[in-house]
Amino acid sequence: MRTAVAAALSIVAAASIDAQQSPRDTARADSVKVRALDAIVVTASRRAQRVSDAPVTTEVITRAEIERSGAQDLNALLTQYVGVQPQPAVAGGGGVQIEGLSSQHVLLLIDGQPMVGRIDGDLDLSRVPAWNIDHVEVVKGPLSTLYGSSAMGGVINVITRDIYLRRPAASASVTGGSQGRFDASASVRGGAGNVRALAGIGRRQDNVQPGRPDQSGANADRWDGSARLRWSPMTDGSTRVPTVDASFLGIREDQRWQSGQLYFFSDNDQVDGRITLDAPIGTTQRFGATAYLSRFTHLSRQATLPRPVSDSGDRSTESLARFEATYSGAVGGHVLDAGIDLDRAALTASRLNNGRRATTSAEPFAQFTIAAGRFTLVPGARLSISDQWGTHFTPKISALYRLDGGFTLRGSAGAGYRAPDFKELYISFLNGNVGYVVHGNPDLRPETSTNLTGSVQWDGDNGYVRVQGYHNRFSRFIQSIDLGVAGGVQEFGYANAARGVTRGVDLDAGWTYRALALDGSFGYLDATDRTTGLPLLGTTPRTARLTADFPLVAKVRTSLTGLYWSEAPASQVSSGTTTATVYRGEFTRMDARLSRAVMRGVDVQVGVVNAFDARPVAWPGMTARRWYAGVKVDRQF
Repeated sequence: MRTAVAAALSIVAAASIDAQQSPRDTARADSVKVRALDAIVVTASRRAQRVSDAPVTTEVITRAEIERSGAQDLNALLTQYVGVQPQPAVAGGGGVQIEGLSSQHVLLLIDGQPMVGRIDGDLDLSRVPAWNIDHVEVVKGPLSTLYGSSAMGGVINVITRDIYLRRPAASASVTGGSQGRFDASASVRGGAGNVRALAGIGRRQDNVQPGRPDQSGANADRWDGSARLRWSPMTDGSTRVPTVDASFLGIREDQRWQSGQLYFFSDNDQVDGRITLDAPIGTTQRFGATAYLSRFTHLSRQATLPRPVSDSGDRSTESLARFEATYSGAVGGHVLDAGIDLDRAALTASRLNNGRRATTSAEPFAQFTIAAGRFTLVPGARLSISDQWGTHFTPKISALYRLDGGFTLRGSAGAGYRAPDFKELYISFLNGNVGYVVHGNPDLRPETSTNLTGSVQWDGDNGYVRVQGYHNRFSRFIQSIDLGVAGGVQEFGYANAARGVTRGVDLDAGWTYRALALDGSFGYLDATDRTTGLPLLGTTPRTARLTADFPLVAKVRTSLTGLYWSEAPASQVSSGTTTATVYRGEFTRMDARLSRAVMRGVDVQVGVVNAFDARPVAWPGMTARRWYAGVKVDRQF
């Protein structure tokens, strides 16, 4: 009984801290990157818990780190961290790999809900603005047991700015820089009685197209807005009463780039809405229910001039309607986290058979936390039932053991999967100019993977060190295959044909001494196609980062970051019976940022990205040196 009460109370305590800690408190506590054992995360178990109690390693990028990075969007932020490698998106934009698995196998969540809008399987992370992010939680390795499809390589959970403040507040920022950079945002938050609210708007302009080495004719113009409303019967932030939380996110972007004599245009609209009920049951249990709707419209056009023809283009619309119910509570002396996700996904596009397709799925899941002194065992499983591809069972087991001296051991073994998307299942596309046709394959099965992960971590008063190793073995990956020639036309299709392995080691460490903070990381990756024995394209074998944050003079805070990517396989060329791998060059980048508070609530900053203007060939994105400067105002009233 004592174990049950302690486990249940840990849920309550974690949720209470999460609700009562203001963004200002969080930024002050995490002004340096020394791993905070009391930090609250939600991704590892789909409930609030201390990061030290999470059954799998969860990395947190705080608001303070986001501001120090100078990044204007999620893509620019994540590619600064070892183990998260940049990957170009097919239709322009930036994606990421985790543990050598492509962006198709990395799930992006916004406040715990999946963001739709993949184009040819890739999700452009530059669509997510940095100004609206409170922090980012990254879990490397499969979390399909909790989150279903696409969580094979890992999960990136973007937690947006919170609204719980005891006093009204307003913030605004403006940043300008080279290559046409202009970012501006403004938000207000406050409330009356039992209702609290937040509303914000931002605009980002750039003469840069993420994910493309060639920036000829590039331009991006984005508007984004968000709103959040929370109601609770009590006004003191108590977590023992029901709360209703509603949020809205809207994004409008116009992108352009040039290839040869043609200009390409990608115009996208995104709308996400969510309403969540969080209801405590007694003192040791919680029930949650969420209704979520996400809709993404993509218009692709081409022209010989920098402006598209207004009535031209290929339009597609993707939507996801989700209802989820979750439960967390003490059961038999331990903690049960369980729930069900009910999804209705649809895509309307001219390249699909019949022009529109929809699929329905139901996915119950459960995870059981068994605590016995210093040892914690967490088995879990998910059953996915789809009206398109049938059923799939995904198990996982994780373990945590605390040793003396601040050491923690973690290990896990589990499976991951990715369901075939609408294009792979139903595409019917004829390219008359080149003379080929692509057919979907409705008999495709989900891609699968198995994973082993182990880590050793030490946490001290002024520093931390973590070493984590992983091994992923994947099968039935979907790839394009040659179907031969029919009627003088070359035909292609899709099959569950690819298999491979990725394995590696990540090392992270941080240390502080008075006002000096150092943190760094190193990653080694070996990624191989098991069919051909060749390296997987786009995977970087060695990556490293070192950041120093320290005061300079006259209260000026300085951040210096060095980033390194080794040479990586970019393409493969066959000649007779042999195949040669062509590598892109290594890339060493130095970033710097100076910031100073000029008065209460007002900060100014100047910075440079890639200070030495290193320009490797075939890098998946622009590498030219970029300068920026800005001012931020954040005041409570």
